[in-house]
Amino acid sequence: MLTVATYTVPAEDFPLGRLFTDVPDASVELDRVVPTGDETLPYFWVAADGLDEVAAAIRTSPAAESLALVAETEDRGLFRIEWDTEASGVVDAIAEAGLTLLSGVGSGDEWLFEFRDVDSEGLTAFQRYCGEHGIDATLVQTRPHEDGFERERRPVTDEQYEALVLAYEEGYFDPKSGTTLDDLADELGISYQSVSGRLRRGYRNLVEQLLTESSQSSGRGPE
Repeated sequence: MLTVATYTVPAEDFPLGRLFTDVPDASVELDRVVPTGDETLPYFWVAADGLDEVAAAIRTSPAAESLALVAETEDRGLFRIEWDTEASGVVDAIAEAGLTLLSGVGSGDEWLFEFRDVDSEGLTAFQRYCGEHGIDATLVQTRPHEDGFERERRPVTDEQYEALVLAYEEGYFDPKSGTTLDDLADELGISYQSVSGRLRRGYRNLVEQLLTESSQSSGRGPE
């Protein structure tokens, strides 16, 4: 049976140099691209003001052998990195365990990873590697991956869904309610930056699905 496991890892245990120190409002989302050759997690998005400052901070990490900004939108940049496997910490742990990454999101407080494994051997290997290398990986939950197809089609992650539902229930989308991101962050027990990132990515994914379904139902292809 497929198993899905969620882990948290302190921000400092993921090798991105001084990123969250120099750019505290940054949030990072690993791109689930299928790598070629021996590459591991070569792409990631960073949402922050000042992508030059982001790049300079990441280059301070001894784990970053090379770094390039390959795409840029209004508020995010897509970076391509080549990791030094001798100093890449949790990146190497993921590669060594052979886990499938479903999501990986980081902020100044922590990283939240969701992995899929076929028989739990990969999860055991991941925990063993982290323990042997001083990486503080905390298992949050495990669950069977029984709803495969439908779950893959869902446009938001569990964390994004939780944040969106809470925001709706607390009246965050109603300007008259007075509910702030700080209020939501306190309720969820995460940072302001983390809840902001979850809502932003959730909006994007929901709108993307809506536009895709609208295009398909009208018989039009992408513009």
